[in-house]
Amino acid sequence: MKPTVLKWIRHFWGKFTELVLTFGITVILYTGILYLVSFLWIVYLDTPTGQRFITLHYVDTALIDSLRQQNFLIFSLRISLIVMSVCLVLGVVSQLLALVRYFYDGRGFFSHLILWGIPSAAFSTLAINGAFETGWVALSLLGFLPVVALFNGCLRFTSELLPEVSPLFRSTFHLVLRKIRGERRSEPRYDVSLPVAYSPASLPVAYYGPKTSGIYQSTARQISDHGFCLLEPKDVSAGDTIKFKLRVENEPLLGEAEIRWTKGPDASDDEEEAPSSKAGCLIMSMSRDHEIVLKTYLRKQSLAKA
Repeated sequence: MKPTVLKWIRHFWGKFTELVLTFGITVILYTGILYLVSFLWIVYLDTPTGQRFITLHYVDTALIDSLRQQNFLIFSLRISLIVMSVCLVLGVVSQLLALVRYFYDGRGFFSHLILWGIPSAAFSTLAINGAFETGWVALSLLGFLPVVALFNGCLRFTSELLPEVSPLFRSTFHLVLRKIRGERRSEPRYDVSLPVAYSPASLPVAYYGPKTSGIYQSTARQISDHGFCLLEPKDVSAGDTIKFKLRVENEPLLGEAEIRWTKGPDASDDEEEAPSSKAGCLIMSMSRDHEIVLKTYLRKQSLAKA
């Protein structure tokens, strides 16, 4: 129990340090951009074009002048703190409800920007409105840069450190479904070997570099749409939930699986003390894009076998 707690504390400290560094860089860049925009505004007003534009269009510069009177470092710090708080709250709620798994994991930057950046910007605008009395357009512009810089880091921070409440409901659903179907699956299982990395659900799956404590490399066999066999499993037992990275044709497929058995299917019941050699993994969740890649690969295996 104690090593697990210490491991989580070290993992938390590493992610917290990463988030604080991202926040500090955001504040510094935001401050620099505010000073640059303020300087360019002064230069523009000194030009004949700028004076003519303000005169002809009756531009009210009171809001801009009031913002320019702010201490830009303190101002950017306040805006960034509000944005980070909103993004962290959104990340906590989304992680607990498993929204991160289905709408964040396995997606690209532009999908993240649309699915998470826009809601983060909207909620941040509402929060900034409580601290600064400016127009909605100005509020949106003020919070845009901090949102783009911070929402990804906040979502990763909460998703890697907090559990989901959905596994309890998923386990109940799968239990009922097994009773109804008699735990019989009709899809073919293809006897191929694929590299797989896995870790407890509380830890992320490593991509490259040295092996991290608690993250293991193994081989997956007997692949199907709904699961695979994990050869020579480490630190898992029946009922555990793992995060896995299954490498299919050099493309990493991320997901979560539940361990169903941790010894060979032909082992007798009196071999409880024997070391485990295999683990049956039932895939519980995977992004839609990764499901398509896996099914396409298995379809190719089916054609090759035929």
